[in-house]
Amino acid sequence: MLGFNRNPCSASPKSAPKPHKIPKKLVLAAFKRVKASRGAAGIDNQSIEAFEADLKNNLYKIWNRMSSGSYFPPPVKAVEIPKKSGGTRVLGVPTVADRVAQMVVKLVLEPVVEPVFHPDSYGYRPGRSAAQALGVTRERCWRYPGTENLKQGEDTFEFSFDFEAIPNGRYRGTVYLPFTHIFAVRG
Repeated sequence: MLGFNRNPCSASPKSAPKPHKIPKKLVLAAFKRVKASRGAAGIDNQSIEAFEADLKNNLYKIWNRMSSGSYFPPPVKAVEIPKKSGGTRVLGVPTVADRVAQMVVKLVLEPVVEPVFHPDSYGYRPGRSAAQALGVTRERCWRYPGTENLKQGEDTFEFSFDFEAIPNGRYRGTVYLPFTHIFAVRG
């Protein structure tokens, strides 16, 4: 009989193990952080309060999809916000469920990758800001020759560097770097 049970109702269903080990408590911890940071509803118009009304099922869906590898984020809601200089810029607002999923990834990856970053890397790092990067840049402008052409308010600057470390030295010339990556090359 090849090991098949003839009566499918008498057999206990066994689900295959999930390919990604994501503890359910981690998803709950992620939700608590998202709730603490508040925020607007995404494209599905579901607020944090509405998400919390069916918390167990909503967190289970996120956990199940992420741990099985089938999670796919929904589109973000485009919201125009005014700029100080006039005009507007578009801000993408993810759904509450997607914010929870993003927080799960952050809680897993951040402790692993944070120690690897160069000390002068400022972009998207906890406890670091663009203002800090600019402060370090201004301080170094006084110390290093050739950096006096940096102007306040510019978000890029021209920086010539000989990339000898790259095989065959193919990539030589002028590179435009954002301020958050200035002096982030270990030499």
